Amino acid sequence: DGSYLRLKTAEVAYSFKGARLKRAGISSFKVYLSGYNLLTLFSELAEYDIDPEGNTGDGTYTYPNNRIFNFGINLTF
Repeated sequence: DGSYLRLKTAEVAYSFKGARLKRAGISSFKVYLSGYNLLTLFSELAEYDIDPEGNTGDGTYTYPNNRIFNFGINLTF
């Protein structure tokens, strides 16, 4: 059984707006957090952190995928 469930990418963002920002000369302020290769479930390979899509075809498997997290701020003046 090669079935699995994967959360490959996700992003959460929040935009701030208000009078305090306007007084500081900022028209918008956004904070975000994004991630890539976040979660793999329901796979025998997931317990070893091995990518189920990474089979080389000869019975061996590649290294686990890296999880990547990004944090950012977007300011508009």
